[in-house]
Amino acid sequence: MLPSDLTDRIYAAAHDAQIAVIKLDSADAMKIAGVLNDTMLELMTLVRSATTDIAGIWNDRHPNIVSSLPVEVRTACFRWLCPGDVLRASHVCRSWRDTALSEARLWSIFHFDSTHFDYNLLELYVKRSCSVKLSISVGDPLFPTYRPMPVTHRTAALLLANAFRMRSLTYYDGSLPQFATELLANPLPLLEELVLPLHLVQLPTAWHGGAPPVLRVLEAEGLDIPDAVTPLPTVTSLACRMDPRNGPTDVQRLFDAFPRLKALKLFNITNASSFPLPLPQSLRSLTISSIHATSYEYLLTPAGWIGSHRVQINSLTLYGPTILLPAIQFFIRGHSKPWKLEMRRDTDSDARISMQYEGEGAETVLLRHFHVNSLPSQLYAARLALENLASVTVTYYLLSHTSDTISAHRATHLEVVLLDDDDPSRLFIQLSQNAYKVSLGMPRLETLVFTCSPLARMDWLTPASSKMNLCRLVTFTSARLKRITVSVPDPQAFDGHDWSGFKTYVDAVTVERSTQYLDEVQDSALW
Repeated sequence: MLPSDLTDRIYAAAHDAQIAVIKLDSADAMKIAGVLNDTMLELMTLVRSATTDIAGIWNDRHPNIVSSLPVEVRTACFRWLCPGDVLRASHVCRSWRDTALSEARLWSIFHFDSTHFDYNLLELYVKRSCSVKLSISVGDPLFPTYRPMPVTHRTAALLLANAFRMRSLTYYDGSLPQFATELLANPLPLLEELVLPLHLVQLPTAWHGGAPPVLRVLEAEGLDIPDAVTPLPTVTSLACRMDPRNGPTDVQRLFDAFPRLKALKLFNITNASSFPLPLPQSLRSLTISSIHATSYEYLLTPAGWIGSHRVQINSLTLYGPTILLPAIQFFIRGHSKPWKLEMRRDTDSDARISMQYEGEGAETVLLRHFHVNSLPSQLYAARLALENLASVTVTYYLLSHTSDTISAHRATHLEVVLLDDDDPSRLFIQLSQNAYKVSLGMPRLETLVFTCSPLARMDWLTPASSKMNLCRLVTFTSARLKRITVSVPDPQAFDGHDWSGFKTYVDAVTVERSTQYLDEVQDSALW
């Protein structure tokens, strides 16, 4: 078999010879250089042909198991690949390339962020997908405004030309304000999902051809809803801003246009008192972002917009300076079953607080960007509403802020989460000092779980002299504690650890592997 670098070596030698001849600075030298150039190209063609023939002979003598499978089976296997991996697989060999090109559906999903976006690649996927439904996502959702996409006009033109077979479109680019209007002016018989977070979407008074799309999901910077609008009963998930600049400000018009919403996200609510209308009976998930805390009080109180409706909302998410007590009161209204409270660290000044019922059809309330400094006083104000609280999960960072204000008299489960710290030694010092111990009023506590990050040291996990103070971290008032569980990324690190001191006061100590890394908490279903 020819050496793999033979072609490069021949090209380099011929190029050096060509340069040497040109330096003779004569008419004959230029002719000789031309002959050398033609000879070099001919030689490279022969080498490549010989290499291809040898590779083909070797592949014929050493067939792989994939090549022996029927093309239908190989195509089915390729469908498990991610969209970007389909392109890589088509470059492995001729057989794989033939398999990839034989199925148009393999090229019907294009999902690349702006850092790797290539117009030619998008055009290739669109061409190879032939006439099947397209699902395209272009741009970076984390930095949509800081990473402008190249060849925006060519990209928009390609998307508009293939709008008739678009099933899903996510487009993080706002440099062409008229893109959304031009898109909706096209026939969209297959469009089910449209995500344009940087565009003002103007709904048409009449759809192209008289038939509206079968939209299920719609997300936009804002919505412009005309007075006479064709309702879209197929839309079950909607996200948009609510302000005078981007509209809509009329909630009634919003619900008239989308009468069967199941999930609704409204951002930048400036005047919550303008929402006296009944919510759709189909609504199950509601996300609200308000600028003023007083808006949340109005929204959540029994006489407010949400509280006064008997719609069965299973999931409520609130952004901004949220008031904790109205959220808890709204969550537990009419319920006497046990519930779960989770308090996670978001940033140095913010937290995420979640309330959740266990079981099928569980209801949840999530407070995002909650101010940490107001947590102790708000928990104290909400102490009477915590009566049926059964389980508490809290990061140690928030726990040290709450002091001893967490008093859950019926809670039987407590999980303390130790997040990654920039300086593990500083975290250890905090956990070791008596000043950082936290007293918890949980007289019925039965299970105590410590979920630890990879950087958290375990030196603090040493038993003290009483059941009320089993380690250097937490002091609690419970005579019923039966089990301690230490959840860590690497349970083998505890092989040979002496747990006899703990087993004097509890029935069992268990070390288990963390079900998810703590830095991925925000990606879990709860958040």
